[in-house]
Amino acid sequence: MKRAAVLALALIVPAAARAQAPEYRRAPGDTLVYREVTSATVEMRPASGTITVKTGHDARIAVTFGAADTARAWFQALSLSAEGAPLGTRRPDSKALLGQPYTLIFGARGQVQTVAVPPIPPEVAQVTDLSAEFTDFFPRLPPGPFQPGATWADTTRHQTTNAAGRTVIAERLGAYRVRGDSAIHGERVVVVEMTTHTEIFTGSANVPQPNVPATESALAGEETGTFYFAPASGRLVARRRSGSMAGAVTITAAGQQLSIPQSFTYESRIDLVR
Repeated sequence: MKRAAVLALALIVPAAARAQAPEYRRAPGDTLVYREVTSATVEMRPASGTITVKTGHDARIAVTFGAADTARAWFQALSLSAEGAPLGTRRPDSKALLGQPYTLIFGARGQVQTVAVPPIPPEVAQVTDLSAEFTDFFPRLPPGPFQPGATWADTTRHQTTNAAGRTVIAERLGAYRVRGDSAIHGERVVVVEMTTHTEIFTGSANVPQPNVPATESALAGEETGTFYFAPASGRLVARRRSGSMAGAVTITAAGQQLSIPQSFTYESRIDLVR
């Protein structure tokens, strides 16, 4: 009887372990390095004609974990570009940002809160907003086990302040579905399809400047993508996504308002650096 009970327990425990909800591994001292590549096109359509700007972002990012749910992240390398009228071509020097840490609270399912952001050089801020770099970097994991066809959803809301002192509020409604298993570099990964509805509002500067018009913008749109998670190591291995958003920029000056339609399309990929 004892031998039978021990055998039954030996069979049950691994099965229970497999049925546990997946988590990101966040052991203190662990460091992950990712390459992130993003391309985007921004269009604004004032009465005078369409303005189109294309941007590029190629970064090598390190994330290291501390005690409890804390983490730090920083750019090891960063190349940025923007091209289009009236900017011309810009490739800002980002060296001052390299190695400067973001402070994060990193939950087991991928809930990431940015606690502190390093100083963003003005020439970088003119090309891209890096204040919210990590708010949706890591996809949200399910509250239950990975099973083929399993679905889940989540809603996240983040508020940050960008380098220009403007408040940025982003709300994302995500839906996920497990497509199946695969392998990357010999490691088993779970393949998850995701769709996200996103709304982003950027307010005027927190400290208004005299004779400077107040500017607000609102965007809303849809995103689709796939991410690859390795349950054994608890690591995000890769993510692919693309999306499009539309809205308007509202400029207020001397009691008058001007609304300029805008759109934003993008493609992004990240890969764990082995």
